[in-house]
Amino acid sequence: MTSDVKFSRHSGGHNEYFSKLDGLLKKDGPGHPVIVLDLDILDENLCELNQNMANPNRFRVVVKSLPSIEFIGYVLERTKIRKAMVFHRPFLNLMTEEFPGTDVLLGKPFPVQAAGMFYSKLNDISRFDPAKNIAGKDLNGSRRMVLSVISAERPAQREQNT
Repeated sequence: MTSDVKFSRHSGGHNEYFSKLDGLLKKDGPGHPVIVLDLDILDENLCELNQNMANPNRFRVVVKSLPSIEFIGYVLERTKIRKAMVFHRPFLNLMTEEFPGTDVLLGKPFPVQAAGMFYSKLNDISRFDPAKNIAGKDLNGSRRMVLSVISAERPAQREQNT
């Protein structure tokens, strides 16, 4: 990934790029810690990823490191990746609402209670189809566990589909 930013372990301070950001935040910032994303550098990195990615279907966006639905949408849009790995229930619900066609892999086994909560919060008119769009890791039968919660938590929907 390309950038003109150079780091030095011996300088003890910020390089010019980070010193400018620090100065702007001190002058015009909100007065509390924030995350700053340099969209120019991110766009360069996403462009390089797109150029080196032969098949976007072989990649997943990992929804963990920076839990921001706007940021995730930005990355999904620019990479055309339609797969994500999600690690906790609140973001699973957000992903299904915002990106209903996205294939979601559960990044860890979900407790039955968390899976039940997911389905109870899933909008009945959602275009998200859990049977098609959720996959658990193949370890320990996660996929079977999640799908069995569909039948237990949403019998009315199951009856409508049969």
